[in-house]
Amino acid sequence: MRYGNDRLKESHTHHAVFTYNRQMQKNAMMYNFRIDYSLWQNMISQMMTYDKTTGVRTYHPETINGNWGITGSAGFSSRVFGNLYLTNDLSVNYRNSDDYITLADNPTSVRSSVRRTLSSERLNLSYSRDNYALSVHGGVTWNHSEGNRFATLNAYDYNYGGEIDFSLPLKMRLRSNITIHTRRGYSDDQYNTTQPIWNAKLERSFFNGKLGTELYAFDILNKMSEYSYNINAQMQRESYTNVLRRYIMLSFIYRFNINKKVEK
Repeated sequence: MRYGNDRLKESHTHHAVFTYNRQMQKNAMMYNFRIDYSLWQNMISQMMTYDKTTGVRTYHPETINGNWGITGSAGFSSRVFGNLYLTNDLSVNYRNSDDYITLADNPTSVRSSVRRTLSSERLNLSYSRDNYALSVHGGVTWNHSEGNRFATLNAYDYNYGGEIDFSLPLKMRLRSNITIHTRRGYSDDQYNTTQPIWNAKLERSFFNGKLGTELYAFDILNKMSEYSYNINAQMQRESYTNVLRRYIMLSFIYRFNINKKVEK
């Protein structure tokens, strides 16, 4: 059974942003800095009451306060020397989340307060010259969450790999990348996984670029998991099945232009 609530207060969202960007011609350097602050007043949450005798669940909305968050991010890119470039991105997010949740041993929704810190860093080093390009990358994300209804979580997500792009004989071009995704620190071992994902694409153009063909192979090693998951602000896991895994696709592309006639 679902009911309304004529005592709900008006909800308000406040958002403030500060950004700073600068670009310098020397070494082709660019860097940026950003701070975001958000405050949610009188957020609407669903409360539920369960009647063990009848098995009826009754829902009604309630407003709740205590939700706010702040995010800081910084990044830069620069030429190290020659055609070698380095890029770095760093971000830290803190979220204070209050909501009503339902526990298995409680017939009425209870208030849950969670404090989560999510920080990540990603590095990329790339080199290009003539008809080829190489790059390597790596990143790490730390998820620290603690609350009055959940056990403290300290989880790490790592990813690292590389990419190549170069010309082959017969006017063909090969692009390939591999990234190893590693997750550690989750209480359920099914989430502590290591997945090397390798993709490759072979392409060639004909008739001065008007006709193109591509052979694309996704997840060549067949290591992608059949489910994906994440942990939201309230430390609740969400999983999805039927993920599209390893496949090969051949495609043809025809490009044409139609120019409008110009009347004199």
